[in-house]
Amino acid sequence: MVGVAAAIVAIASIIAAFSLVRIASADHYAACVNAQVAKYPAIGVSAFNTKTTGPIKVAYDAERRAAVNKC
Repeated sequence: MVGVAAAIVAIASIIAAFSLVRIASADHYAACVNAQVAKYPAIGVSAFNTKTTGPIKVAYDAERRAAVNKC
């Protein structure tokens, strides 16, 4: 019985450790994405609908996408 209880505690400890690492990783990624979105805000720069501008363009779109992909 002691061996079974020890195995259950060991498995629970592994699951808890994995969960903590996963939560920390998700928190780090969210913080990185939030920092990049704050650095490169989505600003509408075109209110004209023409062939060259389209319905609306967003400033810093490519820069924000590249910075978030580096996270």
